[in-house]
Amino acid sequence: MKRRRRAWGDRPVVKRPPKAVYRSDLAGGPDAKRWLTALMMVVFVIIAGDAFGHHGSRVSYDMTKMVTLKGIVKEVHFVNPHVYFTFDVKDDQGHVTEWGAETDPPLMMINRYGWSRLYLKAGDEVTVTVWPSKAGAPRGFLAKLVTADGKLTDHTQQLPPDQPEGR
Repeated sequence: MKRRRRAWGDRPVVKRPPKAVYRSDLAGGPDAKRWLTALMMVVFVIIAGDAFGHHGSRVSYDMTKMVTLKGIVKEVHFVNPHVYFTFDVKDDQGHVTEWGAETDPPLMMINRYGWSRLYLKAGDEVTVTVWPSKAGAPRGFLAKLVTADGKLTDHTQQLPPDQPEGR
């Protein structure tokens, strides 16, 4: 009987017993290190993304000038990341414009300024001074707030020393 010559890809099938699993394989073999590195990279990207996603008020608002408006509170959002409220402002011709004012996180407003969820309510009359939006939208970052009963919230101390108090 003539032996057949094996082709290049023909290899004898050798059945090997399953590889034993050692404690060192589970605790830090090359694959575990790769997975750990990949996991750490994903966590870093998520955390870094959140950090880059948050912006300072000096990016969106013109901190060199202030606008003072008198209006009626429409809505209050006392939630993270910033307390935000809207208020209706009526001009001399009787046209109503809805303005928005952003301020610090709720915890800072509670601790620094004594606010609570009930500090502002829809229907309250307020005088609001804001650093206006750079885009010209009817919104701003809260500089001062005076309620109808005379309570004052003054954010102008937050300006850095080299920043003029805009008028």
